[in-house]
Amino acid sequence: MRNTTHTTLSKGKIAALVCGILAFLGIAIAAIGFVHAAAATHQSTHVVAQSAAKNTAVSGELRTTTTGTVTTAAARKGNARTALNKLPVKGRAPKTGYSRAKFGPAWADVNHNGCDTRNDVLKRDLTGEKFKKKTHNCVITSGTLKDPYTKKTIHFVRGTKTSIKVQIDHVVALSDAWQTGAQKLSSSTRKKLANDPYNLLAVDGPTNMKKNASDAASWLPSNKAFRCEYVARQIGVKQRYKLWVTSAEKSAMARILSTCPSQSIPTKSGVVNKAAVSSSKKTTSKKSTKKVVKKTKKTAKKSTKKSTKKSSKKSSKKKAPAKKAKKKTTKKSTKKKSTKKKSSKKKSTKKKAPAKKKTTKKSSKKKSTKKSSKKSTKKKTTKKKSTKKSSKKKAPAKKTATVRYKNCAAVWKAVHHGIHKGDKGYSRALDRDGDGKACEIKPRY
Repeated sequence: MRNTTHTTLSKGKIAALVCGILAFLGIAIAAIGFVHAAAATHQSTHVVAQSAAKNTAVSGELRTTTTGTVTTAAARKGNARTALNKLPVKGRAPKTGYSRAKFGPAWADVNHNGCDTRNDVLKRDLTGEKFKKKTHNCVITSGTLKDPYTKKTIHFVRGTKTSIKVQIDHVVALSDAWQTGAQKLSSSTRKKLANDPYNLLAVDGPTNMKKNASDAASWLPSNKAFRCEYVARQIGVKQRYKLWVTSAEKSAMARILSTCPSQSIPTKSGVVNKAAVSSSKKTTSKKSTKKVVKKTKKTAKKSTKKSTKKSSKKSSKKKAPAKKAKKKTTKKSTKKKSTKKKSSKKKSTKKKAPAKKKTTKKSSKKKSTKKSSKKSTKKKTTKKKSTKKSSKKKAPAKKTATVRYKNCAAVWKAVHHGIHKGDKGYSRALDRDGDGKACEIKPRY
């Protein structure tokens, strides 16, 4: 009996221990599962945040490729004054070694759309633009520009003499960029800076010539309503390409931005505040109309003068025969008088006859002198004509260019861009529209 009771008690203890162990293990497993679930939820939220950041970064990069906007967070959202304070302040570096060629060929096709940068900017900034045929809407022949620097309305017409009226300005001039850090950039980055639409504006030609390579300390647009955006864009360009500002430049920028403390860095290329560029009352179109009116008045006056001269000449010609008739009648009367005098003179003495001979000799001498003068004048005119012909013949022949290209494909293979008037290989045959630039569009093979 004692043995059986002892075995039953030992079995009950063992079962209790096993149950306790299993319960403890179940609690531990549950705790571990809870920890794993919490970690998984935290990781998923982190992944979602990372994907959202990547999406925003990608969208920012896409904007830069299409519109040339700044991709940095400070440039997208930051205030212009805060961005200015973050720019480094240094002295101006020397200009030694600078040339336009350091920034690549002028108006290169950086985005590879088959159209150069100049025409891309004109297409963006002009209104009512018209394109040259067979250029795939690339080369602009005419359009209207609302100039942001002067508030003028300029009517653009493509041509060797008229294209200068509208020029493409680098908001941060290339020479200024060279002296504030661009000389340390790579050649490819400098090429991007020179052709970045964010740094380019179509403006009034003479005003752009006055600005030249000035910074904000030495030049600002005459249109005061546009100055805040102009300075903010300069800050955006310098921020993007890691350029610095001088102390004078920074103080000038801060003075302008104090009038517009909420001014932000522009996020798009081209003019943002269209109201600041609205044309003034005195536009160039009115000036042109005044000039046209003056010209019409002058032409009307000239035509009236010519008509009066012609009428006076005709009337003088008509009146001439009457004078001849009068002369004939006078001649007849003089003849009759002379016959009467002759009859009276025959009766007079013979001594008066030699006087008549002298008068006839004098008249013959006068006639001979007149004939000689006419001959001399004829000789002089013939000499002048001969000298003119000889001068035309002696005109030196123009020297032909040593380099010649058969077509635009040969130009692009050799130079990788179009050529201007004065460049080697330029010819009028390659420049079909006569604007001084040949093979401006890359031919399609």
